[in-house]
Amino acid sequence: MKLIQLFWVLIFTSQSILSLATPTFKIKPSPVWKTKINFDPQGNAHKNEGSVSYLLLDWQDNEITKEYNYRYCMSLNDEDAVQSNSQLYFTFDPSYEELCINTIKIYRNGKIINKLNRDKIELMRNEKNVERYIYDGSYSAVCILEDVQVGDILEYEYTLKGANPIFKNHFYNYHSQAFSSRIQHMYYQMLLPEHKKYQVKNLFGGVAPIQSTKNGMQSISWNLKNVAPIFTDEDSPSWYDAYPASEISSFQDWKEVRSFMQDLYPMNVVCPKIKDFISKKKIRANEEGVIQIIRFVQDEIRYLAMSNGVNSHKPHHPEKVFEQRFGDCKDKSYLLSYMLKEVGVMAWPAIVNTNAKRYVDRYVPSPFAFNHVIVKINWKGKNYWVDPTFNNQKGGMDQLQNPRYGKALVIDNDKTDWEKIPENQINKVVINENFWFTDSISKIRYDVVSKFSGQIANIRRGWNLSNSLAENKDAYLDYCTRFYENMNWKHDSALIFRDNQKENTFTIIEKYEIESLWEHRGTDSLELYSSYFPYNMYEFMNSTNDKVRNAPLQITHPIDVELKINLHFPKHKQVAFEEEKDSVVNDMFKFHYDVSNNRLSNFVTLTYKYKSLQDHVPVEKLKTYYKDYNQVSEKCEYPVQWGMEVDPKFKIFGPAVFMAVLLIIGLFFWIRKLYNWDIKPEFQFGSVQDTIGGWLAFVALGLYVTPISIIYLIYDSGYFSQAIWDSFITQYGNQPFLAGGFYFFELLYNLATIFFAIFLIVLMHQKRSTFPKLYIYFRVIVLVGLFADNILGAEIIGSDAIDTKELSRGIVGAAIWIPYMMKSKRVKETFVKRLGKNKAQSEKTEELQVSKEMI
Repeated sequence: MKLIQLFWVLIFTSQSILSLATPTFKIKPSPVWKTKINFDPQGNAHKNEGSVSYLLLDWQDNEITKEYNYRYCMSLNDEDAVQSNSQLYFTFDPSYEELCINTIKIYRNGKIINKLNRDKIELMRNEKNVERYIYDGSYSAVCILEDVQVGDILEYEYTLKGANPIFKNHFYNYHSQAFSSRIQHMYYQMLLPEHKKYQVKNLFGGVAPIQSTKNGMQSISWNLKNVAPIFTDEDSPSWYDAYPASEISSFQDWKEVRSFMQDLYPMNVVCPKIKDFISKKKIRANEEGVIQIIRFVQDEIRYLAMSNGVNSHKPHHPEKVFEQRFGDCKDKSYLLSYMLKEVGVMAWPAIVNTNAKRYVDRYVPSPFAFNHVIVKINWKGKNYWVDPTFNNQKGGMDQLQNPRYGKALVIDNDKTDWEKIPENQINKVVINENFWFTDSISKIRYDVVSKFSGQIANIRRGWNLSNSLAENKDAYLDYCTRFYENMNWKHDSALIFRDNQKENTFTIIEKYEIESLWEHRGTDSLELYSSYFPYNMYEFMNSTNDKVRNAPLQITHPIDVELKINLHFPKHKQVAFEEEKDSVVNDMFKFHYDVSNNRLSNFVTLTYKYKSLQDHVPVEKLKTYYKDYNQVSEKCEYPVQWGMEVDPKFKIFGPAVFMAVLLIIGLFFWIRKLYNWDIKPEFQFGSVQDTIGGWLAFVALGLYVTPISIIYLIYDSGYFSQAIWDSFITQYGNQPFLAGGFYFFELLYNLATIFFAIFLIVLMHQKRSTFPKLYIYFRVIVLVGLFADNILGAEIIGSDAIDTKELSRGIVGAAIWIPYMMKSKRVKETFVKRLGKNKAQSEKTEELQVSKEMI
């Protein structure tokens, strides 16, 4: 008898084990407790609404029997709809759910075709999240439908029986009330025990439900007709939701949620192997010990989620996670909190929502308001927030970057519902790009040095160190060739990573060679051009082609980027650059750019600075953002003109030299005549100034600088170069002689200014009485010349802009020094000497002055 009993026990046990190992499903009619909802297969009024027209979405939950029924009726309007809906997937978790398929049918030409055939359904384990290292233990019953045609109406219905035991008597549901397709009829109902307490919260404009009590049950239902589609905008913040919805929860407040979560994370568990590990490693509650534990959990416990059944919310035992060396966010946070408490550091798991972030409290209280677990650490009176799923985090406690999750519900005994997670991330990027030019035809050396600090250093460290050097070189070269074609690595070791783990900085050094950047702007032009743009900065800026939108625009934040482009030219190549700077500032970001020209070393630096100020652009500020973004784009592109295709050897342009010599001869006779010009000084009696002092010192300084600066300008502009004059033929087409004449005017004007300034210097040191008037003439001539140069330049050679800086200096100088020369007492007392025949009179005047002073 005992053998027979043992036999049957073994039979039943083996059958139970087999049933657990092999999930199955049932085919049953619709549950009897359902409210019957009809639909008219011939009433599809929305065939032009898209690929699929939803005629009915009928979802009904029974929290008394723990049954959840889902029914779909849709019209397949084109081939895409047939393709995407000919395979049906009924997903369930066999550890606590039972799948019952109720209906699969097709309506065609007034006939009903039954498609529910058990032999056509196969069970498959889901692996859709394997690439994210998530295994949830779910299965799908897959039904591949045969003979599905455009115009068919498909109806299918299934029921899941059972609820996750981790929630015991609690329940929760989220009901979306709109989708991206029109819905002719949407019905949702939940049945509850008569006295069961619950909360309903309507979100984002969701419609309130109809609530009633009947036959010992509470009913909560929504009956929506002709639900319009809602289309979402790309690049909207994760916390933004455009779809109206309602939530139902049996949790009454956040304290109840925290109490529920506390039971899942007991800290009084026994973990002898963890204690032995801490003891052998001699880990203490100092900074080194805390960092050692954090890095161990982040880097040596790999991320892998086994979240089926109760483990959807309940973490595995810390000892098990420690031994198997893997776990999800719950497991790793639980382990980190436990290990820190073992060495005497206060630490608690904290639940957050990585999508809703700071707006997580807008949801109805429930554990489903959260999707992630991190750890709050209190060390030496200061709070730190650590995400144990991050890896490659370096630096000490001061370098710990709080994850940007907004706020958290900490699983401790505190009475506070929510704690704000301070934002302390410093994402600093400093990039230096160098272009080294030899000439216009040789290869160009292009170097990039990028230094990342803060959380972005952790991200870049992870990206680069997780790939091989060959993979990284291929990716970097592919990125750069989007902007600069015909380039390659300079040599095999041209990609270098420098990891300063103590300061938590990560530096990337890239060295390339570019075949050429210079190209002709037009088919008939001999001039070569290239343009430069801060491409490496733009990857941190956000824009979108979707200019008409209803959602805010997400932007990268926080980020602080400084990028410099250094253009190094050979010593023999003189390239003119205008120094300039400008800024664009709004509530979302601030941008600054600067162009500086180092003539001594012959290189130009383009400096760009961008810093985000918030994480999104509100809808009402999108217009301003787009306008400013476009303004930044315009300022970022910097064109450079090289000149002739091949730099010719210097050859003197004879006519220019001839004209210069003639002018110099003419200036010599004219200056000689002016030198002999003599006028009676305004000074008669009073003190005589022996030195050039007071404000006259600035006049003298200006005169000294003028010849030097203009001589350099003549050299830099190539007035005597044959190549420059030849270029007028190709550059100015039908009016080369007019352009050349303008160039002659500039040359002669500049030569006259030089000699006039030198002549004034001589008169100034001789204290000639003619100096003030001639200096006034000089100022007027210079100002008139500046205006003529700008006006003629715009008319003859099509100059784009008037040199307002030079004109301003000329106008201000004239406005100051002309009145000074006319009114200043010191000027009158200084310039009193006369020439030749008046010399004795001048000396007599000086003797009278001396006698007067002696008396």
